Amino acid sequence: MEQAKTNNQISEDNWTYTHFTSQELKAFIALGGEILNDKVQILYNVTVLGDEHKEIFVKSFSDLGQSILFINQRYGHWTVLDGRVAAQGCGTCSAH
Repeated sequence: MEQAKTNNQISEDNWTYTHFTSQELKAFIALGGEILNDKVQILYNVTVLGDEHKEIFVKSFSDLGQSILFINQRYGHWTVLDGRVAAQGCGTCSAH
């Protein structure tokens, strides 16, 4: 079974399991945090991974809406995939 396509955008409803993909890159929003003035601040990190899942870009936002707007504007022309559906095929085999 192939990963399911979603509604072509990342939203507040699907950001935790949806990502954009191009031929060799994957863009998604990852939850992070930092300590600022002795308080933990939650960050929404727009992250792009390249070959072998190497991080090649990260931009952090303190607001989920801003991270969603950024990722849709910058990578919205890529294919959108629903990460809840497991990919299958030769390249996804755990033996590789």
